[in-house]
Amino acid sequence: MQEKKTKSGRPKSRRILVGLLASLTCLWIGWTAISWVLGRQAVERYCTGLAPGATIEQARDEARAEGLRFPARAAVVPAGEGAVFVTSSAVFGRYVCEVRHDGKKVTGAALQFMD
Repeated sequence: MQEKKTKSGRPKSRRILVGLLASLTCLWIGWTAISWVLGRQAVERYCTGLAPGATIEQARDEARAEGLRFPARAAVVPAGEGAVFVTSSAVFGRYVCEVRHDGKKVTGAALQFMD
């Protein structure tokens, strides 16, 4: 028994499979783009809303509330100043908020685009 062919000469099931794969690809691209935009907005919102003088715990809690990754251990530089890079997995680490601190309190925050 032969499969029914369309005007283009392709079997009908193959056209359906190609259409399904194309649809899934478009959905995946759309999902990635939307996630990227929402992740970037979350990092920007966090970074601009973080006030100097906030404790490290407050900064960590705010990051978690936004769904961001805040490293468990803060990187401390020899001068006593430290920096933590807060980001979202949705932006693949390209947009980060550099949170500077003295070990206990936030001294500043700056949005960085790591490209």
